[in-house]
Amino acid sequence: MSVNSNSNIVYEDTDGKGNLTLIKNPFDKDGNSFYARVDRITVDIDNLIARAVEKDGTMKATTMKYSSLLLKEAVLDALKRGECVNLLGLCTLYPSPVGTTGKTPENTSVEKFHVKCIASKETNKAVENIKVNKVSVFDSSPLIDVMTDVYTGKTDGNFSAGKVMKIGGDAGGIFFAPATEIGEAVEDESKWIEVDKTKIIRNQPRELEFFLPSSLVAGERYCVVLKTNFSRNTLSKKNVSSAISDAITIVES
Repeated sequence: MSVNSNSNIVYEDTDGKGNLTLIKNPFDKDGNSFYARVDRITVDIDNLIARAVEKDGTMKATTMKYSSLLLKEAVLDALKRGECVNLLGLCTLYPSPVGTTGKTPENTSVEKFHVKCIASKETNKAVENIKVNKVSVFDSSPLIDVMTDVYTGKTDGNFSAGKVMKIGGDAGGIFFAPATEIGEAVEDESKWIEVDKTKIIRNQPRELEFFLPSSLVAGERYCVVLKTNFSRNTLSKKNVSSAISDAITIVES
């Protein structure tokens, strides 16, 4: 971990190696083939600005932050107008309709659009020679690989009370278990706080998004517990799989 002396922003310096997770190919009848997924380490705009300022001490971090916000607004405005955006030569963002449309111009309707991205040659070249640090096999149990406070956009383990939280991993029952002094979930499930299922906004195989329970206490630490007994196509299975996150802290929004 490093601290930029000009901006007082803390940022992570990784070792330049990536971790891979092997996941079984669900379309392989023999079950002998896998596909690999790179485990994500996400840096935000503050991290990037700190690194950029470290390279060029003449630029103030506050100036770069303000410029980045203006650039973000310009990109969003362009997308709202249906324009494609070449973002710093790194990728091209473009709007794409969601779902199917009619067969003729007369009966065609598009309910909404979302954004897709095409990486540039320069961007793809940047990741060509990443070295692999560790390879592991996904064991079919839910995996919590990243937790993001959608309200702040940060993944630092602090979450805004009453705001939306997004968790990478399989869908399932969601609980907040009070954390012990060593950061483990208490075993007494009667003390766990369950997320109201009507407060779950997104429930996808690798992504959950929901509002935090109002009964969570600001300043307290909790472990997020996921439980599921559903397999592919929402068919029930006998065994219940679970995953437990590291302890996170609830903060006032």
